Formats: sequence, C-alpha cells, structure tokens
Amino acid sequence: MVKTTNLDNLEVEVEVSGDEVLNVEIVEHNESDGISDEAFNQIPERIVEEQSTEVDSVSGATDSSVGIKEAAQDALD
Repeated sequence: MVKTTNLDNLEVEVEVSGDEVLNVEIVEHNESDGISDEAFNQIPERIVEEQSTEVDSVSGATDSSVGIKEAAQDALD
C-alpha cells in the first residue's frame, strides 16, 4: 500500500506492507536546493532502516529533516 501526504510544502510517499515501511520517497518539495539535499537523501533511508520516523535529523538541515519526518508520520497515521 502506498500512502501520500502533502505537509509543509513537502509531498511524501510512503510504501508499507502490513506494519513494515518499505520505502519513503520525497515526491515534491519547495525546499532550498543544496541545503536540504542531505536530508532528502538520508532521512527516508533512516526511516526505512529504523522502521520509525523518530530518527536523528541531519545536521545543517534540521528544518527539512523534521518536515520529512512529520510528513512521513502523517502518511502513516
């Protein structure tokens, strides 16, 4: 099942099977290029690895990290 949310200028798609998070993808965003790139690369991977949205934020991209985590959690709720 794929769940999508649009929260705080981020559109995030979360693929789940049962209770397992299979994939988190940033579909669309209005964040600053360069600054948010590391968060967009690392946070979805961390969410899948940890099976939780309660993962560490990326240093220097805290706002983007928090936005991704909140959007992913919104999709899962």
